Amino acid sequence: MNLKSNSHRTLILLCFDANYAECAAVATYSAHKNTKSPLFFYWMVPADIKERAEKLKKHLEKFGVEIELHLVDFLEVRDWKISHHFTTAIFLRLFAPDLLLSVDKVIYIDCDTLVLTDLSDLYNLPLSDSYFAGVVDEVGARTSKVPRNSSDVYINSGVLLMDLKSLRNDGFLQRLKVLYTEYETQLVWVDQCLINKYAEGKKVILDPKWNRQIFTNQINEINFLKLANKETSSILHFVGPTKPWQKWSNPIISNFWWEYAQDLQIENFKPTQIKTVEQLISFADVLHLNACFEEASTVKTKVIQALNDFIKKMPSKAD
Repeated sequence: MNLKSNSHRTLILLCFDANYAECAAVATYSAHKNTKSPLFFYWMVPADIKERAEKLKKHLEKFGVEIELHLVDFLEVRDWKISHHFTTAIFLRLFAPDLLLSVDKVIYIDCDTLVLTDLSDLYNLPLSDSYFAGVVDEVGARTSKVPRNSSDVYINSGVLLMDLKSLRNDGFLQRLKVLYTEYETQLVWVDQCLINKYAEGKKVILDPKWNRQIFTNQINEINFLKLANKETSSILHFVGPTKPWQKWSNPIISNFWWEYAQDLQIENFKPTQIKTVEQLISFADVLHLNACFEEASTVKTKVIQALNDFIKKMPSKAD
């Protein structure tokens, strides 16, 4: 890709594996749909989903989206640990400086996002001598165990303006390997903790609108609608284990997210169905949070029935 051809565009990076492929397409589409300035996307994926990623890329190209696909070999970080609901895809962004050699700067966005506004103001933000620009992550700061300077601010890695040129010149990935070895046992949010430690003292703090972090099943309709508009938020980021495309997600948020997904019309892309009692309980709780008391009661009845069925199948002491 000729760098000159992208000199007038906002460059955006998404990284994903099989678990988030279609969701990455939706996030990409949301940015394309709501932009006022020209965009260009880089997708970084493991080689085993090449065919799937290429199919989604071709589908988005029908809407005028421009995407360059890069395959990543996980060999260098294959033994790194993962935590919580994450997969090894969290490490893909760490390869960006060395894979996107013609790119000096890029906006990285997670796949569990929706872009509501133009991103050129974020892209054109001066980074000076900083490596990243990001939004404060209060939960991450509170739970991270990696030691930090008291004046250092912990940022969320779900949306980052990245100075790839400076990272490349500094040997970013190699330095991260050293940090990983030093702090492996203390890493809670593995890639995010590494990024924060690496960039200690070299971060630009962004307005929260650029990464509006929303715990899907912990917010009611009124408060979500206050955030889900272009005047308040530029990027919605659905953090935590529950995502909008899952059946046990907050229906208010799911409906908002699926408007983009349905507009994109990805073949055979459907909500993830409820399979566990825990998911049913989570769904009942969020219905109750949104004052859908009758529906919540119906779901709780299903939970009780499922538990009763399970108990009946258990062998008795007499057996």
